[in-house]
Amino acid sequence: MTLEDIIEFDEGLYEMINYLSNPLLTKDEYEANMNLTYSIEFTDGEIYELIPNGSEEKVEFEDRFKYLELCLKERLCEADSQISMIKKGIRKIIPGPILKSIKIK
Repeated sequence: MTLEDIIEFDEGLYEMINYLSNPLLTKDEYEANMNLTYSIEFTDGEIYELIPNGSEEKVEFEDRFKYLELCLKERLCEADSQISMIKKGIRKIIPGPILKSIKIK
């Protein structure tokens, strides 16, 4: 998955990545425009804390790349448990060897 793929499912995150990664972004501009905490909103509207008590911890300018890394990691993996359950259900219907032989592009 690439940065361009993110725009397909989370345009807001894509725009935030571009903004925070801009080498011309200054600390003053960041502080005037951003009020981030170590939390993100998932697709279902649930708030997820990226670190313990993350919704109460302000993201400082110097830590913006750490914040982005945490956001991307969680956002890209948010559906892993649902996908795992789907796979488990499919395996109950279609035998494993048949599934392994199917090539999906």
